[in-house]
Amino acid sequence: EGSINEKYYQKLGFSTTFIGESFLLDALEYGVYQTVNSCVKIKPNENVVILTDNKIKAVAARIADAVKKITPNIKTYTLNDYGKRPFKIPPFILEDIKKSDAAFVITEYIYGDMPVLYEPVNGAVTKSRTRMAALVDIDESLLKDGMNADYEKIGKFSKKIYRIVKNAKKIRVITDLGTDITVTLGYKWAVFDGIPRPGKWVNLPDGEVLTAPKNVDGVVVVDGSIEFLGILTQHPMKIEIKDGFAQKESVSCARKEIKDKFTELVFTTDENSSRVGEFAFGTNLFLKNLSGNLLQDEKFPSIHIAFGDPHGSLTGAKWRSNNHMDAIILKPTVFVDDVKVMEKENIL
Repeated sequence: EGSINEKYYQKLGFSTTFIGESFLLDALEYGVYQTVNSCVKIKPNENVVILTDNKIKAVAARIADAVKKITPNIKTYTLNDYGKRPFKIPPFILEDIKKSDAAFVITEYIYGDMPVLYEPVNGAVTKSRTRMAALVDIDESLLKDGMNADYEKIGKFSKKIYRIVKNAKKIRVITDLGTDITVTLGYKWAVFDGIPRPGKWVNLPDGEVLTAPKNVDGVVVVDGSIEFLGILTQHPMKIEIKDGFAQKESVSCARKEIKDKFTELVFTTDENSSRVGEFAFGTNLFLKNLSGNLLQDEKFPSIHIAFGDPHGSLTGAKWRSNNHMDAIILKPTVFVDDVKVMEKENIL
């Protein structure tokens, strides 16, 4: 079932079938169309690179088929052909990405990929004129959900959030479950609206405004999705954060296996893996439920933080980590420089 009005789809050439006052369409077909045509905006005769792996090659094939309807100039690289991940991406693939007009990274996320795969690819894009979309851990359900959205509206809402926070010095977030954190700001903000410009990359599905915090203090109760651990709505995890770092002894969760896995990933990876590297607003207003996939859930219209790498190429933060673990906080009330701007996920 579609998530935008019927005339919007018809304008794009999609047929609609009415059932009473509703209509149905191929949401998967539309999600692929959105990815290739509306977001990355592939043009005739452009050079396109697709980087994929065996786990997600079926989705990559759908994207490739849509690209081939526009341009014949397409190269596909499958990571499994070059070794067992995580491994350093071959330089010739990076060179082809830099030389291309557009690129798609359609891969499973493997723990440890960040410094050897995604950061080098992102760096190659920022040193070129390539427009890139990363669809990490994408599956057909996300194409039908987060990619069945009006990215023009997402862009407008994202820019509204950016205008509110761009010059802010601090943000406070509270929730009924006990979250109460104060975030000290100072690094650059980045707006992700689903449309990669030359020399830029986006994650699809998209809708996010993010920065790296200078400091974070307080308590966070994660009751949404968390990277690698699923949806915590039924068993939230409480974490104290002091001087920007999660405090190991403070972590509590009713599910011991979740607490133990979180502790392992956050406190043993490297010296900055327990540091809060990201603070962000999700801005995809068309998402109504969590999926358990952080690729999409971090775009849910709420707040999230991430432990680990601060996306330094975007934010200007100089420290690094091999970890980047997103955690969603539901129904937050948000104060920007002591002015309430959001109440239980609703922008005021």
